[in-house]
Amino acid sequence: MNIDSFWNIIESARSSASASGRLFDEVLVDLLAGCPPQEILEYAEQFDEVHDALYRWDVWAAAYLIGGGCSDDSFMDFRAGVIALGRDWYERTAVDPDDLAGHPAVVAAASADDEALFYEDVNYAASGAFERLTGNPDSFHDAWAGYRSVDEQASDATDMGEEFDFDDADEMHRPCPVWRGFISEPATSGTEVPDRSPMSMTIHSCALILCSRRLPAVDRLARQVREQLERHVNFLNPIRQMHH
Repeated sequence: MNIDSFWNIIESARSSASASGRLFDEVLVDLLAGCPPQEILEYAEQFDEVHDALYRWDVWAAAYLIGGGCSDDSFMDFRAGVIALGRDWYERTAVDPDDLAGHPAVVAAASADDEALFYEDVNYAASGAFERLTGNPDSFHDAWAGYRSVDEQASDATDMGEEFDFDDADEMHRPCPVWRGFISEPATSGTEVPDRSPMSMTIHSCALILCSRRLPAVDRLARQVREQLERHVNFLNPIRQMHH
């Protein structure tokens, strides 16, 4: 499956969802379930490529400003949501995330407590289609392991671009200047700020390896493990500071 075929599936699902009033992710699973297993795997491979291409600091800044905070897990859902917007908005976002300020869903979110564009279920359309075909929730896991090795999955690296401080409002608005005054600033406490400490990055790398299997159950387990470890880290940090 080439990139044009991938986007044809996305656009078909968008059109059908709009016409029927059904959720996009449900229609997408229906479309994929009508494809041969090989094509579903090829779709998943293309999805991973376009999803990973948005793994950049400037896109993360847009997600953070839109969501009033954005953890690395939420950023996975945000990128899936951008893909669900269709090829035009995806490509516009890839060129300049600031363009998202003009999307109707984002404009609506500016005046409501709405997690615009954060669309977790889109991440699991391929595995959902496999389960629909086989009746086995592990079928995609097995097929994907044979289609792409763990080494191949782990070798895909993305240049995230220029890093910045999520706690610095001026730095946050440098990649997304249109957002200043458009969406309320994220709160300084109680929000999900990306943690780039060595412990966090190690946990996140482990979670990515687990999530590369693209099974909802495994993804949930990875998130629970990450949350438990981070709670221990947060508990120990004040104690460490007392001894310094």
